Amino acid sequence: MDMITNEKRVTFKDEDLNKATKIILSYGETIKKRWFGIAKVISIVAETECYKEDGFNTVHEWTEKTFGFKKSISYSLLTIGREYIREEHSKNGKVTGYSSNLLPEGSKNDFNKTQLERLLPLGHDKAIELVNNRVITPEMTVLEISKVVKGVNKKDVEESNTVEESNTVEESNTVEENGTAVEEVEGFKKFELVSVWTKDGTEYKLPYAIIIKYGVKAN
Repeated sequence: MDMITNEKRVTFKDEDLNKATKIILSYGETIKKRWFGIAKVISIVAETECYKEDGFNTVHEWTEKTFGFKKSISYSLLTIGREYIREEHSKNGKVTGYSSNLLPEGSKNDFNKTQLERLLPLGHDKAIELVNNRVITPEMTVLEISKVVKGVNKKDVEESNTVEESNTVEESNTVEENGTAVEEVEGFKKFELVSVWTKDGTEYKLPYAIIIKYGVKAN
């Protein structure tokens, strides 16, 4: 579990306790940046595949054997390193650290590793949309973020089911003819031959689609 690094900080009556809290929170900020650095390095190793020479089949085998990371953690770090991390540079262009790319560069607060892990099911585009709209913020707890993500995913599933039901209704207006879907119009197949007669009593059989198009009166 990551240290608390957002602005929801408690102020205590005892000044020594306040100082101790501040020290630990500063360590937590360091831990957060270290995790981002680890995620970035894992993504680079995965991209270069430099683990193969030592007999590892995947980057996750390397992280598990070397650092004891479970595959779920390794996958999360890899995704974070690939999609959610921005390099921070000094004035001369040297990399000085890493931050999440969901917020503007130089933001005072930032997400931590655990918060980003909870955002992964959304995908990067959806996550940044919610962050831009302030639906999700770094000040939220991990539990609060999880609830938002769960709600968004549930809504997406419901909307997807609604679209599928709509498509099913539309498809119900077609029938199979020789293995091909044929649309029905007013009870007739679109290409079904229908009898029509001229004024002199001559019968013709025309596809119903033609009758609809030209307004020929059918029997």
